[in-house]
Amino acid sequence: IKQFKNSFTQNLRTRDLALSELKTVFNFAIEYEYIQTMPKFDRIPKSKKRKNVLTIEVARDIISFIHNPIYKACFELLAIYPIRPSELRTLQWQDVNYNKKSITIRRHASDNIVIEGRKSLSSGHDKASITYPLTKNAERILKELPVIGLKKSDYIFRGSRGEFISQNVLPRIWRKACKDAKIPFVSAYEIKHARLSEIAEKTNGDIVKMMDASGHTNPT
Repeated sequence: IKQFKNSFTQNLRTRDLALSELKTVFNFAIEYEYIQTMPKFDRIPKSKKRKNVLTIEVARDIISFIHNPIYKACFELLAIYPIRPSELRTLQWQDVNYNKKSITIRRHASDNIVIEGRKSLSSGHDKASITYPLTKNAERILKELPVIGLKKSDYIFRGSRGEFISQNVLPRIWRKACKDAKIPFVSAYEIKHARLSEIAEKTNGDIVKMMDASGHTNPT
């Protein structure tokens, strides 16, 4: 464990995530009685705090500088639903139900490979899928996208080869929009946190509503 920890000291964020996954493995081993107790983990210093914090107002301002309608629609949806870009990229037309006014997130992409279930499902943090109300704004955004001749199983945001857009596209578009908006760069992933912060403010920090919005199963 010490060797494992020390190998990640140059990137504290990566180290914390890796140790979290390692603890998940040990918890699994305890549950199935492969081991009797959790191995001791030495105390480690906390990761450095983020220098820049993205608010939803600033995120929407940055989005206004994206001119390509397809990519703009991607980020507009990220500002509505607190989901990950990797989950949005694998959204299919069959996940949108106009009759029931719902949109369901049920898969994600890792290294451009589609994986069923949401990203943190393997560590027990997320629900396998989560269904949100289809807001009027989200419905408008989706109906403005070209859908002629497409199947329900087709991806909504497609790349040049007909599959879902590459993992490198959205970060590049977002970085340029930050530059054009003259706003210090903050990862597009932070849009999720900005949206959740907005929900927290509107619900007066209601943890149940926060969990419903994020799809997390663990209140921690």
